[in-house]
Amino acid sequence: MRKLIIAKDGVMAVILPDFGGMVAELSVDGAHVLRMRYENLGLANVLTGGVPVLFPFVSRCENDEAALRGGVYTMPMHGFAKDTAFTVARAWESGCEVRLEANAATREVYPYDFALSLRYEIEGRALKTTMRVENRDDAPLPFAAGYHPYFLTPDRAAATFTMGLRSYWDYLRLDADGHPAVCQRTGDVLLRDAYDAVFFDGDADAEICCPEMGYRARVVCGRDFPVLTICTTQDGASCVEPWQARPGAVQRPKECLWLQPGEAGEYVYAIEVEKL
Repeated sequence: MRKLIIAKDGVMAVILPDFGGMVAELSVDGAHVLRMRYENLGLANVLTGGVPVLFPFVSRCENDEAALRGGVYTMPMHGFAKDTAFTVARAWESGCEVRLEANAATREVYPYDFALSLRYEIEGRALKTTMRVENRDDAPLPFAAGYHPYFLTPDRAAATFTMGLRSYWDYLRLDADGHPAVCQRTGDVLLRDAYDAVFFDGDADAEICCPEMGYRARVVCGRDFPVLTICTTQDGASCVEPWQARPGAVQRPKECLWLQPGEAGEYVYAIEVEKL
């Protein structure tokens, strides 16, 4: 297993190119921020912990299918990038860049020529991630990507969480057709409660504090990742996930991001960390 270790000023991260280019570990002054279960790699990468990369589409497409370029393609939940090996484009002491280019396997589910690069850099007390998507095709390229951080919270009741978003889809409350309830948050998000919810409409930046593990982390979404999904159904972790769109964006093309032929876009989020 290839591991890229980057470090600077007490912040350290481990990246796994062979497993979707994911971040496996993040620590600040020795305090571990992410839950990671290496033994699950290759079985269900999106459930291992760390920070799996979700591309080209977050969540599940309706019937696990995506209508693209006049055809219908089977699309795995959270896309295929998380289960695909990346190459190492470059690496230095405090950063690295990994890359995925279209190939025969990706075209079976996503019929486009593209390049996806992930640049990880430690800046100050933060891990900054820049996703670069290039459209090398002769047709417009749709996507709605994201990340799936597993913040280490063995006792969720002892952790605190703050954010500004209030509108959300509640996937623990489905109607007869399987659609989530549309809700408005009126109080705090308590991580001890059960959540599988997609929040939107507003500033998606959020903060999680875990005194038990000795860290505070701020998820800086900015304008590039306006949707935040909160999931507390995983053992020992609280998932706080920056997404570019809500689930099912491929069925609502106006909610996708689009790159024209020859165009490229860069999208940034960061995790700022502090030792308590």
